Amino acid sequence: MKVNEANGKQVATEVKYLGSKTISGIKWEYGDGSTESTTGLVGNHTYASAGTYTVKARVSFRDGKSSCEVDPTKNVSIQ
Repeated sequence: MKVNEANGKQVATEVKYLGSKTISGIKWEYGDGSTESTTGLVGNHTYASAGTYTVKARVSFRDGKSSCEVDPTKNVSIQ
């Protein structure tokens, strides 16, 4: 997760994945009530106010007929 230097309330989020299953989508929950769905590994969000937020990425995988999800989380501090 990277906070934009020019706009301290904007963050770029990214999931790094080296496995063999196909990621079918990611639902980002930014901790302030905002969500975003992406088919790629990157999300972007601008917070309205300063604070510490927990960002969750619900990553959905598909491998043939089977599927699974994981929910990695990370905290971000916005000034």
